[in-house]
Amino acid sequence: MKKQTSIHLLWLAFLATALFVSHTALAQRQPLPPRNNPPKEDKNTQQTGGFDRNRFFVEGNIGFNAGSGFAYVSASPVLGYWFTNRISAGAGPIFEYYRWSDYKANVLGARTFGRFQAFNNLFNSGGNLFLHAQYDFLTYKDNYQYKDKRVTAHRLPLGLGFSQPMGGVATFNLMVLYDALYNKNRNSDIPLYNYGYVFDGFIIQGGINFGF
Repeated sequence: MKKQTSIHLLWLAFLATALFVSHTALAQRQPLPPRNNPPKEDKNTQQTGGFDRNRFFVEGNIGFNAGSGFAYVSASPVLGYWFTNRISAGAGPIFEYYRWSDYKANVLGARTFGRFQAFNNLFNSGGNLFLHAQYDFLTYKDNYQYKDKRVTAHRLPLGLGFSQPMGGVATFNLMVLYDALYNKNRNSDIPLYNYGYVFDGFIIQGGINFGF
């Protein structure tokens, strides 16, 4: 319990720091052209304050896992914003479907994330490497162990991602994440807690990102 509390406190500290940096950067940033990939700063562009619609982007993340007797599918559309040329954040709903033998579950939830662009134009390919942190809240009605009891779960996936421009305002993202709250032995009889991972605690997410 103390370990989970410490992780939550670290996550809150990360969010507070990111918001502070983002808020400070808003007053100093240069406007971006309408594309998702973070562009180079234009020193000749007049500085402006407030939100710029060209900095918004939408992203569709998908996940899946399947094997003998089970299947998992996840979809999470998000709306994000570039606070600086390197820092972005966003949020959106989560939809997940589980099937395990005769057991099925439809899961709903919400996701928020922060992202830091660490390396741009890797190997002159135009691709970018970024650090990614997100928080997921999931809930569903459990008919496996309990009669229509609503069960909730929390995830804290952290890791690396790679984005590759696809032309125009579209970018393909692929992320390899590890859930810092993962516990293999916790509630092992409840599918929600241990499904959605390609390996113990590891999550692979991919999707397409569109700039406004």
